[in-house]
Amino acid sequence: CITTPGVCTGDNCSSATAISGTSGSVSYTTTGCTADYTSSCGGSGEDKVYYLSTAVANGQTLQWWTSSDNYDVVLYARYGSCTGTEVGCVNDPDGTTLSWTNTTGFNQNVWFFVDGYSSSNGSAILNWSIISGGCASFNVSIAYFAPTSGCNGSATANPIGGTSPYTYNWSSGATTQTAGNLCVGTY
Repeated sequence: CITTPGVCTGDNCSSATAISGTSGSVSYTTTGCTADYTSSCGGSGEDKVYYLSTAVANGQTLQWWTSSDNYDVVLYARYGSCTGTEVGCVNDPDGTTLSWTNTTGFNQNVWFFVDGYSSSNGSAILNWSIISGGCASFNVSIAYFAPTSGCNGSATANPIGGTSPYTYNWSSGATTQTAGNLCVGTY
């Protein structure tokens, strides 16, 4: 490991440290970094930026927290871009887990910020976990045949996101992915 005194890797958005995985942790120090960012809950001390390259899929929940911190840290995250929408912020998060469920309709990358409150700096461990689940959305494909032949249409629900196994509950009473013998109507 080669270190250069006075150089802080991940000090700003353009040099954010990439991290990946659906869960993990990284030890960090903000000592020697500059004060580039301020969140909605404070933090104007030395900061560090991490880019989570594993996208949070629509419907998934991201949780993040610090542990073993030895200073007054401000922890927050943004999605869409490094300067995008803030999704959670806490000052001195000892024992606090922040959580955000992606309901944007798109997969999102997230940037974590660890920032000293006021002019403080120090070290800690940043932890994160992406939790699958939530509700699925559905694309429905419809097949309908000649109306003179009676109720012979069908509809198939194709789940997007969520966690299998899926359950189906059509208004026609069907409980399978495809409902058959459908007449013209709304289901």
